[in-house]
Amino acid sequence: MISPKLIELQHLEHLDLGYIDFNGSPFPDFIGSLINLRYLDLSWTNFGGKFPSQVGNLTNLVYLDLSANYFTNVENLEWLPLLSSLRYFDLSSANLSNVFNWMEAVNKLPELTNLTLRGRDLPSPILSTLSYVNSSKSLASVELSINDLSTSSIFLWWSNYNISLVYLDLSQNLLPGSIPDVFGNMSSLSYLDLSSNQLEGGVPHSFASLCSLQSLDLSSNILSGQLSKFVQTLLSTCAQNSLEILDLSWNYLAGSLPDLTKLSSLELLCLNNNQLSGVISGIHFSKLSKLQSLDLSSNSLVLDIHTNWIPPFQLDYINLGSCKMGPDFLKWLQTQKKFSYLDIFDAEISNILPSWFWSLYRHVTFMNLTSNHIRASQITPKIGNLQSLDALDLSRNQIEVRIPTNLSRINRLSFLDLSFNNLSSEIPVGTQLQSFDTFVYAVNPQLYGPPLKKMCADQNVHTDLSNREDDKDELITLGFYISMGLGFAARFWGVCGTLIFKRSRRYAYFKFLNGLNDWLYVRVALIKRQLKDMLNR
Repeated sequence: MISPKLIELQHLEHLDLGYIDFNGSPFPDFIGSLINLRYLDLSWTNFGGKFPSQVGNLTNLVYLDLSANYFTNVENLEWLPLLSSLRYFDLSSANLSNVFNWMEAVNKLPELTNLTLRGRDLPSPILSTLSYVNSSKSLASVELSINDLSTSSIFLWWSNYNISLVYLDLSQNLLPGSIPDVFGNMSSLSYLDLSSNQLEGGVPHSFASLCSLQSLDLSSNILSGQLSKFVQTLLSTCAQNSLEILDLSWNYLAGSLPDLTKLSSLELLCLNNNQLSGVISGIHFSKLSKLQSLDLSSNSLVLDIHTNWIPPFQLDYINLGSCKMGPDFLKWLQTQKKFSYLDIFDAEISNILPSWFWSLYRHVTFMNLTSNHIRASQITPKIGNLQSLDALDLSRNQIEVRIPTNLSRINRLSFLDLSFNNLSSEIPVGTQLQSFDTFVYAVNPQLYGPPLKKMCADQNVHTDLSNREDDKDELITLGFYISMGLGFAARFWGVCGTLIFKRSRRYAYFKFLNGLNDWLYVRVALIKRQLKDMLNR
């Protein structure tokens, strides 16, 4: 409870109670009497009950944050225009599903610069409210992500702010149709996120006028056409000089990878899960000296960069999964000294893992080499030096070695998969390797020791048919994968905490976490199918 004596502080101008848990108690009415307040932050305070429309009495407010509380449905925003000096307004997570005139109320705030209405059923505005034009051109940042916006007419609103708008996030809505040309006049726009909508077609030519654009995220839409036309639009004028983040993943873009060398400021490039094809050579990246994160996975691309090519960049994050690069391992990876994330699944690698591989990555947290044909003469004891490793997947290869005892030295290791190989000998005893589920070691006929039921080398390799159904249940359970995923995500958030000042790397990890559920689903389905095939032989 907030002490009622607070009302005695009639000259109070700044009140910040953010992140204090009030356990669902009603909003204290007397706060509406502190008429000299200029700054009020009650975010993440867990207030409940009726929405506090009495904040409309605080006409001197410049900053108001009531986000992430548990108020009942907001009936209206008629009180909002009374706060004529308001510059910062955040009402995220408040239920605004019945407030169809929210845009009209916002347009009556002449000084507003920052608007955040994220994540709680914000409805598409009534078309008639679009006629209300703000007398000010001050609006600089707008975040309306994770709502129910379903009409492209909302884009007309932005034409009123073609000079001031810097940040616009409309991600995770239901916006249909093509991307309009309204963005062409937004010369100050630096950050644009239209991801996870239902947008179709291509990038409008007006995008070429976004001279200040630093981050463009159009992922998870229904965009189609040739990737080269997208890039050509961005490169046609000044956008090439400023663009740092480009995410076009999870669309239906086709064609080969175009020349990207003019995007000299690019730090993150995500083109994964499209319909791209063709050959990639070092020339595509020859001038991208600032590139830190690269994701080309789940396309039909062929990597032809096995020579002594020395890349101009040092990558933090790389995902080349399903890109065809076999039979040799990528030699240019030996030049990379800052890897944190490496994913090269299903890449048709069939030769022996090079000796330099395990001694290269001193900061790696995630390593996935599954579903190749990799052979290994040994897994070097140096693997124990990878003390930052959270996840290691070497499954579905042709590795025929012992499990090194030093693998147990990696205390952070929360996910391990060595299944479907030809590993032999006893699983190192008295280590954390016994704490993993049996599916981690499945289908390695010469492997024995806890946690496997097979306890010695001379025990029959083949399992009796009457026990196979029990073995199948023991090898994998959906519940285990879910718990593993949650724990793995938590560890990754811990890693992300150390990356808070590294924007491109932070963006890549957040994208990874958002896709973790899909990854787990695919892995569960794949293993179940392979186990079923094995048991039916």
